[in-house]
Amino acid sequence: MIDNPEAIRVCSDKVNMYLHLMQAKVPIPRTEILVTKKIVPSDARSYFERLGSQVVLKEPSTSYSNRVKRVHRVEDFLQTARAYLKMADELVVQEYIESEEDWRIGVLDGRFLFASRYVLPRESDQVQAVDSEEIPYYGIEMVREDEVPKGAIDLAIQACHAIGSGLFSVDIKEREGKMYVIEVNDNPSLESGEEEFYPDISERIIVELLG
Repeated sequence: MIDNPEAIRVCSDKVNMYLHLMQAKVPIPRTEILVTKKIVPSDARSYFERLGSQVVLKEPSTSYSNRVKRVHRVEDFLQTARAYLKMADELVVQEYIESEEDWRIGVLDGRFLFASRYVLPRESDQVQAVDSEEIPYYGIEMVREDEVPKGAIDLAIQACHAIGSGLFSVDIKEREGKMYVIEVNDNPSLESGEEEFYPDISERIIVELLG
């Protein structure tokens, strides 16, 4: 089922999404939920102690990397957390993973649909601004199924089962041979040349829609 209301509801709230993934024991970066409005320096230091020298803060309704910020100083943690807590009652705090490969795996109704790799352009001036902080702009490079580690595809399908049925893309980071789900997105846009590598993709989606 595409446009599954329950799956859309889960994916639109990152706190809910990560709780579903954790309950299903899907490998993700170490993740905690910040629930207090009165965040103080000792709170920030405790997150760094538990999750590492760099952490990622996410406002639950984030999309397209908006309101997602990597921080490594207590003062930056406090400033970002306090700003996000004006928009939400809870925040996601995650371990930062420096990855060797970043994958985007498409899944339709529990089956592999397409695969792509995130790539960092060589041109250093290609950046996007997020929360007044410049971060590298990542492009997407389509790849064939046999170019993707089998573990990444299996993990993407496992993650989607934790969310529900439908059309998803799953962001996966690979580090030292281990895979971590970063995010599950419902009803992803297909504008990166998917049909060139997967000619039956439109037909499969239409068949699913006609159900």
